Amino acid sequence: MASVDMHFHWGPKGFADALRQRSVRPRIFRGDDGAEYFESGFNPNKLPADHDSAEARLAEMDKNGVEHAVLSMSPVTGIEALPLQDALPLARAYNDAVAAVCAQYPSRFSAFAILPVGNISAAVTEFERVMDLPGIVGAVLPGDGFLSEKRAQRFVRHFDTSGSGKVSEADFEAKAMARFDRLANGADSLDADQLRGLGRRGHGHDSAKDPSTAQ
Repeated sequence: MASVDMHFHWGPKGFADALRQRSVRPRIFRGDDGAEYFESGFNPNKLPADHDSAEARLAEMDKNGVEHAVLSMSPVTGIEALPLQDALPLARAYNDAVAAVCAQYPSRFSAFAILPVGNISAAVTEFERVMDLPGIVGAVLPGDGFLSEKRAQRFVRHFDTSGSGKVSEADFEAKAMARFDRLANGADSLDADQLRGLGRRGHGHDSAKDPSTAQ
C-alpha cells in the first residue's frame, strides 16, 4: 500500500526566493550567524541549509517511507490574508514553484495551491489559472468560508453559470469544459504534445525535454 503524506508543508526555491526579496513579514532573511530565518506571525524560525531543495525533501520522504507527498503552505505564513498587492504575487510564486517541482517529479509530488482569499474575485481567477498547471490538485480554502450561507455566497456567485443562485454539478462541468476548451484550442481532444506542454509551460524547461523524465 502506498504511503501518501497529505500534510506536507514546504516552500520550494522559487517561493523562497520571493520571500527573500521581502523586507516585511512574511519573509526570509539571513541572520548574523549566516543562517536563513523565516519570519511570519511568530518569532523567526531558523531554516536548515537545504530548506528549499526538492532533492532534500525526497531524501526525507525515502527515509520515512513516504512514496508521495501533497504539498501545501501552512496558514501561519498569513499569505492569504495579506493585502492583494502582496498576497497575489506570493501566491503565484508559490503555485508556480510547486507546479515546477510536480512537473519534475510527477510520481512523487502533487500540490494544493495558495489563493488570495481576501479578494474572492482574484482568488477564483488564480484558482482557474493554477488548475491548468502540472500537479495542482486543488487549493487551500479558509475554514470559515462556508460557515454560513452568506459567506458561501461569495464563492457561489463565481461558479453559478446558470444564474439560479446555486451551484450545481452542471455549473462545475461547464467550468471544466471551458478550461478544456482553452487547453485544446478548439480540438476535440488533447494530444500528447499538448499534455507535455502543460508540464513545461512557464517554468523554463527545455522545450524538447519531457519534464516527466527530468532527473
